[in-house]
Amino acid sequence: MIQNSEKYPRRLVYMRRFDVEKFNEVIEKLRFLATQGLPIIVEGKRDREALKSFGIDGRILTITSSLDIVAERAARQSNEVIILTDYDRRGKILAGKLRDLLLDEGVKPNLDIRHELKRACDVEFIEELPSLFLKFSK
Repeated sequence: MIQNSEKYPRRLVYMRRFDVEKFNEVIEKLRFLATQGLPIIVEGKRDREALKSFGIDGRILTITSSLDIVAERAARQSNEVIILTDYDRRGKILAGKLRDLLLDEGVKPNLDIRHELKRACDVEFIEELPSLFLKFSK
């Protein structure tokens, strides 16, 4: 199905799948891990707001400074950190660099949620999750 993105009307988004049940399972798992104190690293404020719209609170860190500083801040908070960057080229590069920096800090980088979310819904940007969920959960 091809549709216009609500936030980016000129860009076409191709949605191959959106498994609402699997998506809910991943969000519930993420919500649980956040309540356990695991920090979540996202790219920006809109990504943080998207997670909060699903009731995911806790330590959501945004990449507003250098990756080194973000990795150090996350490492001070927990021995495991969830990386939830976008699925575009830039997001994949950031995820890889953050993984390496966190390993250097002696912290376990958790990319499982990122991979599970991608399997549940073929989305490119985290900030688009709330609007896509509303569209496909009807």
